[in-house]
Amino acid sequence: MMVSLHSNQIVTFFLVTAIVLVAARLFGELALKFGQPIIIGEIIAGIVLGPAVFGYFFPDVFQWALPPNGEAATIMEGLTTLAVSLLLLVAGMEVEFTELWRQKSKIALTGVLGFVLPFAVGLTAAYFLLPEFNHGNPLLFALFFGTAFTISSLPVIARILLDLGLFRSRIGVVIMSSAMVDDLIGWVMLSVLLSLVTTQIVSVTSVALAIGLTMGFAIMMLTLGRWLVNRLLPWVCSRMTRPEGVIGLVLVTALVGSAATEAIGIHAVFGAFLVGIAIGDSKHFDRSSRDIIKLFVLNFFAPLYFATIGLKVNFIQHFDLQLIAIIFVLASVAKVVGSGFGAYWTGMSKSEALAVGFGLNARGMMQIVFGTLAFQHGLIDEKVLVAFVVLAIVTSIISGPIMKYCLSRTQSAKVHKPDEPWAIEPDALPSVSPVALHMGEREEVMR
Repeated sequence: MMVSLHSNQIVTFFLVTAIVLVAARLFGELALKFGQPIIIGEIIAGIVLGPAVFGYFFPDVFQWALPPNGEAATIMEGLTTLAVSLLLLVAGMEVEFTELWRQKSKIALTGVLGFVLPFAVGLTAAYFLLPEFNHGNPLLFALFFGTAFTISSLPVIARILLDLGLFRSRIGVVIMSSAMVDDLIGWVMLSVLLSLVTTQIVSVTSVALAIGLTMGFAIMMLTLGRWLVNRLLPWVCSRMTRPEGVIGLVLVTALVGSAATEAIGIHAVFGAFLVGIAIGDSKHFDRSSRDIIKLFVLNFFAPLYFATIGLKVNFIQHFDLQLIAIIFVLASVAKVVGSGFGAYWTGMSKSEALAVGFGLNARGMMQIVFGTLAFQHGLIDEKVLVAFVVLAIVTSIISGPIMKYCLSRTQSAKVHKPDEPWAIEPDALPSVSPVALHMGEREEVMR
């Protein structure tokens, strides 16, 4: 027999959702007034409405409005799952897959070292420095830390580069392309980890199977999937109302992709992320449709998702300064050194290489989503999640000023003219729309 919500539960659900959205909007605007990204205000809104503040002073009302179990809690969980999947759809739309392939020789060292060194440092730290925070499988815990240390945020990075006038410079190309590579590998790894957590089987065979399924689906989506999208979009544009038809196709495809990856044991967000890459890379995906999807996701689903982080976690109770300092220093140093060395070996000066390293250390929304998913699946506890949220916010704020300082020490960081050897033709660069800049403001980044 199907269980349904009674009238009071429906009223409560809609009122709580409305209150969360209003609070997220108000605190987001307040954050902007103080020169901070919107995402900080949205998280603070959740903290104020969550167990740390409202739940502390009004525990009975908090339990009534946000019960930990039951039908209403299940619906809220489904809504936040949809929200994070659509967030990853938008993030995937920002990845220029064609550009990655075109610039493969230039980003190889920067991207690979920017992934390998942070991964190794995170893996080692989890085993030797932070074992007391592991409450499950030590290998999965260590693999999460290694992968989490590699994450960058494309929207934040794009905003920083545009603010510094470097988006079309050789530094901008290397940073953006390397961030795309690192994020793609990172989300593949997270999908594998969540698959292993779901099955509760950790062996060489299970790991190989999870990696094989994840990589197989990714390859299919980035080859056959991109080909199908390029065939479907022109058909939809010629036979359906625009932009409604295109938007409908994108959202339906994202839901199907999410269902497919969830069905094979990989988290739903990875399917949405790959659909975003496949569709966002198509020349038939018009700007108006892209911007409408981003605006809706970023102004409804994103505030709801980030505010619910504070609703679920007591940030004050679980604020561990020592843990935060360890994670912040190790993750930042590993990312800056790894990416910086890679950029230096491609021929950049030391100042330019440092700028590349700090640019790729901007983590923004992607780090927060990454940590939240791991927390929801039991890979990490509340203290570790809070530490990664702080890492994401602080690195997003400080990366731009540090890059500016590094580049002020060299004249070679200027945007190159068309006749210079490193100049890049405009069509060969990832495009950034006004909505993408809005995404960047959410993280600054966000982004």
